[in-house]
Amino acid sequence: MRGRKILAILVMLALAVSTMTVVEARRYVKVDGSGNALWILSNDGFGSQEKNLTCGEIITLYITNNSLTKDSNYKVRVWTENGWQDLKTDPSSTKKADDYGDLAISFHVPGWDELGENPIAENADTNLGPGEWNISLFDYDNNQVFSDLNITIKIGNLYLVKFYAGNDEIDHLIYNKYYPNFRIKIYNWTGTDSGLVLAEDDTTKYKFNVVMHNYTTDADPFPLTLDTDVTGGITDENEILIDSSIITDTDKEKTFWVNVSHSDTPSLYSNVSLPVLLNLTMTSSLENLVWGDDSFNVKGKLLDGDGDAVTSYTVQLYCPTSGGYKLVDEDTISSMSPTGTFSMDIETDSDKGYSAGTWYVGTNATGTGRVDMSDQPPYISGFIPYYSFPVEPNTITVGIENSDDIVKGFMQTINVSVKNETWTDDEFKEMNSDVTGIKGWYNNHAWDKSDIVVIDDADITKYTGSDKKAYYEFDYYFNETGTATIWVSWPGNVTDADYLDSSYSNTYGNHSTSLKANITGSTTFSVVSPGAMTVIVDHVPDAVEKEDAVCGGGWVNVSTAWTNISVYGSTEKSCKNATIKVSGCGLDFTIKENDTDNEYLIDYGFNNDGGGAWYNVSIIPKIGGTLTITVTNGTNTVTKDYTVSGLTGSVSTSVGDDLKITVGTTETITLTGVNEYAETKITFFNEGWDCLRLLNESDEPGESSFTPDADDIDQVGYIVVVSGITAYDYYMYEIIDVVPVDDLTVNVTTPDVNNQTLTVGLEQD
Repeated sequence: MRGRKILAILVMLALAVSTMTVVEARRYVKVDGSGNALWILSNDGFGSQEKNLTCGEIITLYITNNSLTKDSNYKVRVWTENGWQDLKTDPSSTKKADDYGDLAISFHVPGWDELGENPIAENADTNLGPGEWNISLFDYDNNQVFSDLNITIKIGNLYLVKFYAGNDEIDHLIYNKYYPNFRIKIYNWTGTDSGLVLAEDDTTKYKFNVVMHNYTTDADPFPLTLDTDVTGGITDENEILIDSSIITDTDKEKTFWVNVSHSDTPSLYSNVSLPVLLNLTMTSSLENLVWGDDSFNVKGKLLDGDGDAVTSYTVQLYCPTSGGYKLVDEDTISSMSPTGTFSMDIETDSDKGYSAGTWYVGTNATGTGRVDMSDQPPYISGFIPYYSFPVEPNTITVGIENSDDIVKGFMQTINVSVKNETWTDDEFKEMNSDVTGIKGWYNNHAWDKSDIVVIDDADITKYTGSDKKAYYEFDYYFNETGTATIWVSWPGNVTDADYLDSSYSNTYGNHSTSLKANITGSTTFSVVSPGAMTVIVDHVPDAVEKEDAVCGGGWVNVSTAWTNISVYGSTEKSCKNATIKVSGCGLDFTIKENDTDNEYLIDYGFNNDGGGAWYNVSIIPKIGGTLTITVTNGTNTVTKDYTVSGLTGSVSTSVGDDLKITVGTTETITLTGVNEYAETKITFFNEGWDCLRLLNESDEPGESSFTPDADDIDQVGYIVVVSGITAYDYYMYEIIDVVPVDDLTVNVTTPDVNNQTLTVGLEQD
C-alpha cells in the first residue's frame, strides 16, 4: 500500500467504511460480558452539528457476532409514525451475511419520503428529540432480527451539499489560494425511488439562500452571501480567497460554514462545514517501510495556496501503540525558512516503543475555529492529519515441527518453530500464537473454525543459536480434519478477527489505532483422521545433546530425556498394549508388551478414559540421523521416523572392539567418520556417575585417536566420549564400560572316590 494524501473530510459526509470512523462508532456489547460486539454503526450523527447526518448520505451497519444466517439477505428499516419503513441499501453494498454469519450493510440515511415528516425537526417516539430516529435490522420477510436492536440516529441536515472549483469537486479550501469559479451544488434525497437528485425540478420546493460564515462569524467580509433564491440546484460562480485579511491568527487552518436554507422557510436547511487547510506535501519516499528497518526520513514542505512557505508551524509524526497513538517526532518550521521544509529522521528499533501500522504526518496548533479532526486517527486534539503511510510488520518464517501426523479427536502437543531472520533476539523468545481454521477444543472451551483462538500457554522450549530458531509448544484438540492456520506475532496476541469480514487481521488490540504486530508470520498444517491404531509420541529428542561435566572441563551426554508413547485404537477412549522397538541414531532396543523391567522403560500405565496405554521411554540418541519408533499390537504396526540433528560417526576400542576397558589398563579409543572440525572430550566417571577426571589432554578439532593413561582408569565406572562442534550445537557420544579385572584361574581337583568331596582352588596373582 502506498502512502496517501489525506484530504479533509466534509464532516457532514459520513465515511461508509473506514477505520477512521470506527473509533466514534456506537457499539452494542453482549450482556454476557464476553466483549463480542453485536453491532457497530459507523456514524450515528450525534456529537455536534458537524457530525449530524444528512438525508441520503451513506452509513454502514456491521453485525459482528456470527449470529446471522449465511447467504441470507437483510435490510435496514426505520421506525416512523406509520410503522417500520424500508431504507434504501447502497447498490455497491452486500445484503447477504457472509460465511461466518456477519454482515456489513451500507444504506442511505432516510429523508422526508421515508419518514413522512420533517427529518430534522420531528421524530416518531416521544422519548426522542428532534431529528432522532430509530433504525433496526430485518430479514426479507420483514422479521426484526434482534428485538432489542433499536439504534437511534441523529439527522441534522436536509440537503446534501457538494463544493466545486470549476468542474472539480473539492472538500476543502486551501489558505491563500484564489478560486475564481467556486460554486455549490445542492442535492435532495427523494427516497427509495429516485434517490439523490439535484434540487432543480421544482422551483417552489427547491429555492435556496446560500450564505458562507467565517470561523469567528464576525470578520469582514463575512457573512458572505454566495447566492439567493437558487432554483436550479447550482449557485452562481463566486470568487473566493481566504487569506491573511480574513484569517488573522497564526493558525491558518479554520472551519468555515455554509448554510443552505429554503428561501421561504429557513427552518428547512443544511449547515455544513467547509475546512480551510494548508498544502502539506511529502518530498521523501515513504514506501516499502518495514518495522525494524534501521532508519527512514520523513521530509516535506508546508505551503499556502500561493506556494509560499508557512513558517512557525509545528509538523508532527504519530505512530500507533496499544490503546492509542504516540508522538514519534515533531519539527517546528523556522520563521526564516524560505521553503517551509520540515524533516524528521526516524528509527523503529524495538527499544523506541514505536509500532508497525499506519503512521500519520500533520500539523498541530491551537486557535479559535481550528478544524477539529480529533475523531479521526490519530485522535489527537489540535492535530490535522495530511498524510499517512504504512510501516509493515517484519515477516518471519513459522514452521510446524511435529514429526507425527496431527490427528483429529486426540489431545496432542503442537510444536512450533519461529525462525529469527532479523537483528533482534529477545522478541523471538516472547512470541504469541493463535490458531484458526478448524473446529477444536482448547482451554476448556469449544472453538469454531472461524474463531481466532488465543494460545495463552505456549511455552518456549528452547532458542538455538545455530539456526536462530525459537521453539514453542502447546496442547490442542482438533474436532475435525482439514487445514488449520497458526499465526505467531510480537508483541501481544493478534487475536481479533476483523469485524468487517471475519477474516484474520494482523491488527493488534484496538482496531481504530491501525496498530499491527511488529513481527508476524503464519503457516498451515493438516489435521488427518486416525487409523485402526493411533500412536501419539511426545517429547521426541530432536538433537544429540550434551552438558558440561562437573570436573576437568569435560562433557557428558544428557541422560534425563524421556519420550512419551501413547497407544490408542481409533479413538482416544480406547487403549492398546504394544511392543515398542527403537532403532537408529546409535540405538537398538525393544520393549515387549510385558517387559516391565526393561532398562529403557521409565514408567507405564493405562487409561481408558482418554489416556490410552502410555509408555515413558528413555530415548537418548547417540548420533545424528533418523530415529525410528515401531509400535506393534497384533497385526497392527505403526512406524514413525524422526530426524535427529547431530554428528555421525562411531567409537571403538582397540582390544576386542567391545567398548570395554579393564580397570587399571588402557586401550586406544578411536573415532571413525566424525567431522574433522569436531573437538572431543573424554571424561571418566565412577559407578555412581560421579565425575572423576578428564582423560584426554588435548581437545583440538580433528583428533580421532586417544590412549588414556592406565593409572587414570583406577576404578570400575564409565568413560564418556563426546565429540562436537559447539558453534552449531552438533554432537555425538558413546559410553565405554570400565570393567573389573577378569584374570582368575579356577582349578578343579578330581574328588576322592571315597568321600566324593569336590575341592576348588582359586589362584590369584
